[in-house]
Amino acid sequence: MIQLQDRISKFFFSRRGLTLSFSLSLLILLIYFVQMFGKAYRDNGYDFTSYLLSSEALFAGTNPYQTGSPFPFIYPLFLCVVLMPLTLLPYWLSNAIWFLLNVAALYLSILVLDKFYLNSLSYKGVVVLFLLPFLLLTNVIQNNCIGSA
Repeated sequence: MIQLQDRISKFFFSRRGLTLSFSLSLLILLIYFVQMFGKAYRDNGYDFTSYLLSSEALFAGTNPYQTGSPFPFIYPLFLCVVLMPLTLLPYWLSNAIWFLLNVAALYLSILVLDKFYLNSLSYKGVVVLFLLPFLLLTNVIQNNCIGSA
């Protein structure tokens, strides 16, 4: 079993393994990007649609917590202020920027975890550490609205 782990470890840290890992990660992110646009352009949109509607409502002087969205806005008004620049952009561009900001946050989270835990984890722990964020982003796990898949 140890020899198999060593061979797998050598593969993933080789140039070919790193290229494969990077390519697979980009493919997964592309799939998430397409899914995000599918959700964004549904009849009711998705939770980010609600965030933008609430931000627009706040700056229009109306109640940001009552926009008529099926995704209730339950966050502090600070989020409306932070998202205000995105309300000035076309909807598709706001969604793309929001997605890219979240990918950057995921990447930075992995870097922080890597810095703190990589030396103390086993090989299996490292694999789980890097695969867990992608698993948690899958639609079945992240989608909490019944009937909106």
